[in-house]
Amino acid sequence: TMATQGVRTTTSVFEADGLGDIVDVAYDHFGLRAAVCSRETVAVFEKAQALNSDSWELRASWQCVSNTEGQGEREVHRGYLRKVCWAHAEFGQVVAS
Repeated sequence: TMATQGVRTTTSVFEADGLGDIVDVAYDHFGLRAAVCSRETVAVFEKAQALNSDSWELRASWQCVSNTEGQGEREVHRGYLRKVCWAHAEFGQVVAS
């Protein structure tokens, strides 16, 4: 089994179950969503709606190096992830890795 790894920022903790070693964290333009990446995975967290809450909820995660579902293995990135960032808010909720 994989242990839960908590990543602490200056004010927040993301519970990233099985994410591995975290290499980057990026917040969206409004500071309400955070993208966290390890060498092979990106996870998106959303800030809890409670007023003055520092908790974050996992909304989505995906493998970025390879995928073995259905059609065989397909390469998404040629190497490990190093950086994750959000597009400007005018383009919607777009994450690049």
